[in-house]
Amino acid sequence: MRIEPDDLITFGPFMGFGHDEAREFVERVEFRIRREHDPALIRNEAFIDLSKNRPLEDLIQRWIWVNSKFTGHTALRMDMPHAWAQLEVVRYIDKCWKDGRPCRIVILKARRLGMTTIFVCVFFLMASVMERMDSLIISDIDEHARKAKDMAVYALDHMVYGPRCKATKEGIKWPKPQYGNLDIESSEGRNPGRGLGYNMVLFDEVAHYVRDANKIVSDVIAAVPKSGFSLIAQNSTPKGAGGHFYRLYRRAKKEESEYKHFFFSWLRHPAYAIPLRDEDYPRFEKLSERETSLMEHHGMNLEQAKFRRFVVDTEYNGQEEIFDQEYPVDDISCFLRAGRPVFDPDTMLLVDQRVSKIEPVLQGDLVEI
Repeated sequence: MRIEPDDLITFGPFMGFGHDEAREFVERVEFRIRREHDPALIRNEAFIDLSKNRPLEDLIQRWIWVNSKFTGHTALRMDMPHAWAQLEVVRYIDKCWKDGRPCRIVILKARRLGMTTIFVCVFFLMASVMERMDSLIISDIDEHARKAKDMAVYALDHMVYGPRCKATKEGIKWPKPQYGNLDIESSEGRNPGRGLGYNMVLFDEVAHYVRDANKIVSDVIAAVPKSGFSLIAQNSTPKGAGGHFYRLYRRAKKEESEYKHFFFSWLRHPAYAIPLRDEDYPRFEKLSERETSLMEHHGMNLEQAKFRRFVVDTEYNGQEEIFDQEYPVDDISCFLRAGRPVFDPDTMLLVDQRVSKIEPVLQGDLVEI
């Protein structure tokens, strides 16, 4: 049963939970709330108890709703425009969690879809309701790792209910009895995450890792449990038709891998559009060849075309190929357009679509003799 925000308790140790849920908890465990009890302790025990067998999506929605309502902060709100992409991923993680099986995910996406944010939320909550759930985020560069740490500390500072934990220079630490950790590193470090065992790992922007992505990933996941619930997610914008992330995504899409693939086009994002004014319409009477292709084959509208022109002009100095890499419209051409392609990407896309339907006579790799 879905509980609406108006049905949730808005103060005290049971903040974020329904009235009937809190009443049932008190009666079942014969818990008596007295003034001398530590509210944080009560909140922690109630949170863990009431979280059992509850959908992960529901826990995240409650936490973030209460946080945004009573602290005024919106960085972790799930009603933001990109929530549709976050929820698709959360629902799959939740299914794996409930089934008690390993969860393996590869995500090809447009920029600013809040994937790092939602994994911080997931790692917080999973470490709160399950013992010994250590988690790790490896960002592509040190700057992005620092931002992820700031996000985790922000989430910790504004938790209005939930488990007790503290921020350290490595990330977030849960004290006894959970022993949970959230470590955050970058691919610029020496052997990030190697030698430690983690239950949940996010390889963030893995296609853009400074060091060998394949080695970093293989070193870390070797110590991740292979039975029961564990989580490995590899998430990135595209970077050329080759490399670790490209091969992983292609294999997952062809169902040749245990990974579940997700693709999120920028055209699905409601925030990636700018309303047109009367003076804008003459500028769109003549469309570029690429704009015409996007409208005919992918359904791009004029408001999305205005957004695309604005970003290409103001952020990428007129370089459309950079936009097509950072804001993919499909999961084939985005790899072909990334980098500096020798051949025309549209022609290569057409060739790829035709060739993919033909069974190869011979298949192998070219090697030096």
